[in-house]
Amino acid sequence: MTRFPHAMRPRRASARTLLASAALVALASWAPGALAVNCTVTANALSFGAYNTLSNLTGTTTVTITCSAWAGSNSISYTLTASAGSGTYANRQLLTGSNVIAYNLYTTSADTSIWGDGNGDGTVTLTGTVTKQQGTVTLTIYGKINGGQNVVPGSYATMVPITVTLTYQ
Repeated sequence: MTRFPHAMRPRRASARTLLASAALVALASWAPGALAVNCTVTANALSFGAYNTLSNLTGTTTVTITCSAWAGSNSISYTLTASAGSGTYANRQLLTGSNVIAYNLYTTSADTSIWGDGNGDGTVTLTGTVTKQQGTVTLTIYGKINGGQNVVPGSYATMVPITVTLTYQ
């Protein structure tokens, strides 16, 4: 049996991040008689599972954009931004009472591009297009909790509001 000094003992905590989303409906009002463009956005929860303080913990979730019933243009551009939620972009926080686990959200599996608002704060946004042919785009969001945090066991959660901007081209 391996014994750890108190500060090195593995601790377990359950961590979950909820990405807030809303169904969006964009109306193509730029041309008389144009059909409405219907778009929905679905964001799934990111569940990290049990956190062992001796190692990093990663997880993924998806955001899906589905658009239909538009005339003329072949694509709709999208931009997804995420708020800092609890904490800051450099140090997002999962909470249980006053206890905190630091984590972050990324746009790549390499954990190098922090997902945020892209306003000169070192964060990036997710951008792209939905075409008539595909109709749906699913984006992956990557989460990471760094190991080595001194945490109290418990169930940690937070909400991260996201903003979706759709542009009919």
